[in-house]
Amino acid sequence: DLPDLHGILRGSDTLTVGAACSLSVLLTELKAAAANTPQFDAVVRHLKLVAHPQVRDRGSWAGNVMLAKTHPDFPSDVCLLLTLLNAKLTLVDASQARQSVDVISFLSDSSLPRTGSKAQIIHSVNIPHPAANSFVDTFKIMRRHMNAHAELNAGFLFEFSDSSGTAITSARMVFGNVIHRPFVAEQTCKALEGKNLTSDTLAAARNVLEDEIRANIVDATVADPPFVVVDKGYRQALASNLFFRAALRALASRVGPAVLSPEELSAIE
Repeated sequence: DLPDLHGILRGSDTLTVGAACSLSVLLTELKAAAANTPQFDAVVRHLKLVAHPQVRDRGSWAGNVMLAKTHPDFPSDVCLLLTLLNAKLTLVDASQARQSVDVISFLSDSSLPRTGSKAQIIHSVNIPHPAANSFVDTFKIMRRHMNAHAELNAGFLFEFSDSSGTAITSARMVFGNVIHRPFVAEQTCKALEGKNLTSDTLAAARNVLEDEIRANIVDATVADPPFVVVDKGYRQALASNLFFRAALRALASRVGPAVLSPEELSAIE
């Protein structure tokens, strides 16, 4: 049902967008949702760095996901953002049987989408709203301010125990162009859970992240295009620095910038 692929369902705590919807439609829907869920503002800003308006008007978000599926070196911003938000793809076959799968599993599993007599297509994506007590920040490091792929992209989501405290209940960090799909820094996230967001906590977590990135980072599988051939050490340093910047921004958003040193203040600008 082609009209179904253009469908949009706006729930109180989720947003479902059909696979045929363009990147511009996805951006517009997230911008509207940001009125009640301001954490989406960072995602909207990031999506505006994907290609340019004419491409976003024509290209679908699902097409971007399939491009990442078929070209593992492609550091998809869409896949990174959907992974950060813990979004789920819905796959459907001709009998209308549906399967829900997270983005990383979809990209990693060679059997998805199914082909043959029970072939599947992407039907839609379900995006949960971040919790009210959470902070979201994203980055795209590229050689030009637009129309460029990421040398490294990253997304951070910190969820806190209450509306103003610094106790982290959960964290999610996703990096692009570290491995051949979005990389979730699970060890670093676990190191932050249950901790107060302080300078000491950040320093310890940064060490964990640097070890985690170093243990997993890979080279490109192709020599061209050149955006994927970026020095490992440079990407490792970027990942560490972007985490520190996002975490300092999160801390400032909770307790105000006065708790930061002048050096830390300069880092978050």
